[in-house]
Amino acid sequence: MAAGRPGSPVNAANQSIQAVLARAGLDPHAPAETAVWLALSAVVAVLAWRGMRRAVARSSGAWALSLNALAALLVSPISWSHHWVWAEPALLVLAIDGLRDRRRGLLAGAAAGVAVLAAAPQWWFPTGADRELRWTAWQQAIGGGYVVLASVILLLSARLPRASPRLRTGRRG
Repeated sequence: MAAGRPGSPVNAANQSIQAVLARAGLDPHAPAETAVWLALSAVVAVLAWRGMRRAVARSSGAWALSLNALAALLVSPISWSHHWVWAEPALLVLAIDGLRDRRRGLLAGAAAGVAVLAAAPQWWFPTGADRELRWTAWQQAIGGGYVVLASVILLLSARLPRASPRLRTGRRG
């Protein structure tokens, strides 16, 4: 086993919580920084669990799976940009639900998500040879766009009110 095989955790292609922390200058192998990553990962797990419970209550297995995938991408130490193909079903579910229920907010969210994934903002700034460590705060925020996107989706999914009985049963009235 080659410990360095996966590559540098600060690489722009790595779109995970640990990568964002590493690019901010925190050593992912130091105990204090590991504790920060684990704490943030626990928050992600709780948000995902809550959102998934709500999705299952609405009989939306596709949405529950999508939230699980987004949480896994965030908490994994390495989530290369090509792993984020798992975000696409979440955006598709948002778009379908938005069209079906005539909810513009869901459609706007899906469109914004597609824009972030298509734009791949992690490549807009200098990369390689740990140049990501010299990104400014605003570059860090934009360069971690996939992490921001998934975090917002999980937060909103956990915080939005439960679906009405009409939506939960799938009946239209």
